[in-house]
Amino acid sequence: VARLWPSIDIAVKKVMREQVTPILQEAMPKPAKNICFTQFSLGSKTPKLGPIKVTDNPRGLALNLRVEFESDVKIEMQVGPGKLGVKDLLFSGQLVVRMEPLLDEVPVVGGILVYFLDPPKLDF
Repeated sequence: VARLWPSIDIAVKKVMREQVTPILQEAMPKPAKNICFTQFSLGSKTPKLGPIKVTDNPRGLALNLRVEFESDVKIEMQVGPGKLGVKDLLFSGQLVVRMEPLLDEVPVVGGILVYFLDPPKLDF
């Protein structure tokens, strides 16, 4: 994860700028249509993953893994005349990644469903 983290940070930043921001701007009332991210970084601390358990089912595979993320995120938004942001984020929980159905051709997996088994613990 540590090796991928800088690339993940850049990719998520791009998604937030190019896809999420326009959706937020469209949904906001007129006085807040200028909503935008003035800073967005997932930080330098990487999530800890594991242990990982893979289970087989008739439709596909499921990965169950523990996720602990104590991050030094830097997220800041401009909304109207004000700013709001998050500097630190901590969450942990049991993540499930279901890959189904399995296919006999590329891309090999018909869909991916990701969710927490129970609501994750969250602190910021």
